[in-house]
Amino acid sequence: MRNILAMALLLVALGARAEAGAEFTWGARFSTPQLFSVSGGFLIGPLDAPPRPPGAPEPTKMYIPRGLLVQVEPGVGGGKIGLGFAKGLLNVGGAGAQAFYMRTWGQPLWGTRDRSYAGIELDAALFLKISVGVMRSIDDGPRDIAFTGGIGVGF
Repeated sequence: MRNILAMALLLVALGARAEAGAEFTWGARFSTPQLFSVSGGFLIGPLDAPPRPPGAPEPTKMYIPRGLLVQVEPGVGGGKIGLGFAKGLLNVGGAGAQAFYMRTWGQPLWGTRDRSYAGIELDAALFLKISVGVMRSIDDGPRDIAFTGGIGVGF
């Protein structure tokens, strides 16, 4: 766990540059194994288009923010902490990938109660958020692999 926190702090430090900003992210979804969860976090990176030199032609493409995504997601069947990369317009849509640590409790859907997992999850959002992933138990006990998936709102 100490190594995971050290890696997270290093990535945050590398991702925070002078021109970088941070924008709050939020979400709510129905998923496995958490059943229902809410999330909050920050997208840290270049959120605004770089300034154009005087006399430069108008851009031909829309600028899309990107950066480091740090999220916390408590739910009915477990809680998750994630760290990854995302690109998109937070109030419309985007995509991202994150590594996460999850601890289950209560009655998780298609998961074992009171277990610790590490995994990878992919998210895509266009007004609705869809996510899929895979996780593996990392605590004492039998090793098991489970899939994650969900649908919700937010990013």
